[in-house]
Amino acid sequence: MGKYTIREMKPLEIKGEITDFNSYDEDEILKKNTNNLKKAITLANLRRVINFDQTGIKDDKYIVAEEIDDSKNDSDGKIVTYSKCIYTVMEDGRWLNGHKNIDDKVEESLRKVVREKKCEPVGLVYVNTLLTTYEEGLERIFLEIYVPIK
Repeated sequence: MGKYTIREMKPLEIKGEITDFNSYDEDEILKKNTNNLKKAITLANLRRVINFDQTGIKDDKYIVAEEIDDSKNDSDGKIVTYSKCIYTVMEDGRWLNGHKNIDDKVEESLRKVVREKKCEPVGLVYVNTLLTTYEEGLERIFLEIYVPIK
């Protein structure tokens, strides 16, 4: 956690995309449903995909994707895979950050790693929720992050 390595992102079959997720007021949903959310499970097939360039984050979306192995040849969806990615695991959630968005903090640290490792990102970030747990009634979220590089 918090360490950066170079790792392959295993092939993902994209099954669909969730649009208009920004139209929901996350804070209001969290406030009204805190007790219900404590029973929530991590959606293993949901990934956030962030598109960025030199100036910052351009847009993001959520995809429904399934990790596949080489033996699966009957794919109906689009397959994405990257042989080289900057990889890390980071913690997020109200227990650690309150209601603060960590996108800027993550972006800054990833840009630093890109400079240090002298690599060139392709302009995408794939974020997968590994685990959601609760401490003192607040969620702790552990995120797996892949940044494909050239």
